[in-house]
Amino acid sequence: VPGITTHLAFTPNKVGTWYVICNELCGAGHSLMRARVIVQTPAQYAAWAAQAAAQVKTAVATVGNTIPTSTH
Repeated sequence: VPGITTHLAFTPNKVGTWYVICNELCGAGHSLMRARVIVQTPAQYAAWAAQAAAQVKTAVATVGNTIPTSTH
């Protein structure tokens, strides 16, 4: 349904990557609505989060250097 937001909750009990296909009858393209759930150990998640934070910091610094500043 255009404009609708739905939520799906998971209770992880096994490390791995899991692929999800829409199981609701929400329209002709519902079988094309796919998602991926990645279940990690706490240590794996912490490493991923640290790497993502470093990437964000680099991106922000890069964008900050390309924004023109006013001379007025």
